[in-house]
Amino acid sequence: MTEWQELEALARQPASDRPDRPDITASDVGDYTFCGRSWWLRRQQAGLQSHARAGLQSTGDTLMRIVWICVAYAAAIAGVCVWLIAHVAR
Repeated sequence: MTEWQELEALARQPASDRPDRPDITASDVGDYTFCGRSWWLRRQQAGLQSHARAGLQSTGDTLMRIVWICVAYAAAIAGVCVWLIAHVAR
């Protein structure tokens, strides 16, 4: 039997006969699309506390991203103001 035939035979086995490949349902795909971290934690059976921590970390990451965007905009506005003052004052 060639390697290709072995792979083909393995692919034809039902997922329930393949412990190396757990079933992934359409519901799992939808859950992963909505929140990949939640899906992974559920698959790992980490429980609600881990998911809550992940949510807090995600919220913290989002707030930090917003702060950095505001700082970047403020720096850009300050740079434009300095440039305008330097060139208009001449």
